[in-house]
Amino acid sequence: MKTVFISHAVKDKELINLFVDDLLIGVLQLKTSNVFYTSGDGTKIKSGEDWRSEIRSGLLKSDVILLFISPYYKESEMCLCEMGASWATDKPVLPIIIPPINYKTVGVIHEPKQIEKLLDSESLDRLKDLLHKYLEIPYEEVKTDRWSSKKTRFLTEAESYLDKNKYTDPLTRDKFDQIKKERDEFKLAMSDLIVESKESKQFIEDLKEVKDRVAVEKVLKSHSKSSSVDELKNLLKDAKISLNYF
Repeated sequence: MKTVFISHAVKDKELINLFVDDLLIGVLQLKTSNVFYTSGDGTKIKSGEDWRSEIRSGLLKSDVILLFISPYYKESEMCLCEMGASWATDKPVLPIIIPPINYKTVGVIHEPKQIEKLLDSESLDRLKDLLHKYLEIPYEEVKTDRWSSKKTRFLTEAESYLDKNKYTDPLTRDKFDQIKKERDEFKLAMSDLIVESKESKQFIEDLKEVKDRVAVEKVLKSHSKSSSVDELKNLLKDAKISLNYF
């Protein structure tokens, strides 16, 4: 039997396991040994093995390559390497996008019409036809009723999983730069507030020591550069807190 190589992010392993168990094994009747993906119980790389060599071997031996592209996938250096290596082979490569990834954010050199959606029933039907073709699986071996039933089950399970494990929106460079700028401005503002706070505390301590109007004016003058002083003076006036000479 021909083999499938699945490129996916480790954080998406539960979702990929659903796809493999429900559709590839459950309907198309592939054997575990004919599906190479690093998160599968029967196909994951064993401890001590050179994982780079194993992945390279899996790519070269496969007959069709599936790319499950999610926000986690796009953040993974290894996944992007697998994507590039896939395009370099002469094998059929089938990209499958997972929401919120869409045709505009998928980021692969491919026409939108050639990319399927994981949570779309018609996309899964087209994917099934392509796997029949590339894996040479006779149509008569796959019952239509069983496919429809398993597909519905998979979609329900996948949507439920994604509802409980929502992706965060991908962070663009512009958004990152904006957040960094806001952080720097916040740190500067905090530094200014700390200085003003220290000045205000000292101002209050100085006021506690004064006994007459001249002394008060001297203290006010010594703290005249602090914006907090002006605010405090206004509060004192508004509250009519005085020593008769305010």
